[in-house]
Amino acid sequence: MNDFASVPAEQLHQVTLDGISPESINYSFSYKNVTNKKLKKLIVNENNVFFACTQAKKPVFRFASGQRVHMVNPFEYAGNEVICLGRMDFLMRGIHLHGYLFQFA
Repeated sequence: MNDFASVPAEQLHQVTLDGISPESINYSFSYKNVTNKKLKKLIVNENNVFFACTQAKKPVFRFASGQRVHMVNPFEYAGNEVICLGRMDFLMRGIHLHGYLFQFA
């Protein structure tokens, strides 16, 4: 996830997933760049994917695998309907995070 650019913190308030701003979100990237075998099996089409993250301790959102989510993002032009493919938990700079992988519908 560190290989892909993230939306700057001062612009995060402009991005929402079902009306909720994520604590961190990547710009979308090609589904071909997903190298994790478990996540790669979840890909549903050939559209771009991205990660949206929230702290595990106090999550601001929760999404189920397969859930369709309305996204508002002035930095992306691929559409505003995305599908949650799954969740990956990880540690970044000492903070436990839930990273949700989304793909444009």
